[in-house]
Amino acid sequence: YAIVESALESLAGQPVAAVRKVVLAVGELSGVALDALRFSFPLAAAGTPLAGAELVIQSVPPAVYCPASALTLPLASVQHFVCPRCSAPTADLRQGQELILQSLEVDFADLPEPSHAHPHP
Repeated sequence: YAIVESALESLAGQPVAAVRKVVLAVGELSGVALDALRFSFPLAAAGTPLAGAELVIQSVPPAVYCPASALTLPLASVQHFVCPRCSAPTADLRQGQELILQSLEVDFADLPEPSHAHPHP
C-alpha cells in the first residue's frame, strides 16, 4: 500500500486520467516478497488512478564498497561479503536493499480550453 500512496502523492494536483505503468526498483536483498507484491498491488491500486496499471519490477543486484580497492562492485555471492576484486571482507552494502518508485507512465486528463473573453467595444 505504501507504493500506491507514494505514487498518488507524486501525482497530487496533476490532472491524471490513468496510470498505465508503475516501475519499481527492488533490491535483491530488500526482503520484498515479489509474488506477494505482484498479488497485492492490484488490490491496493483498486479505486485509484493506478487501477489496471502494469507493475514492472526491476531487480537491483547487491553491490558493496571495498575500501581496499576504493570501488563499489557487484557482490559475487550473498553468502560471502568480500570484494570481488581483491577478496577483502566488506559489509558496506551500497545497493541491493532498496524499494524505489522508479517511474510512472501516466495519461493526463484533457483540460478544457480556456475561454477567451472578448472585450466589448
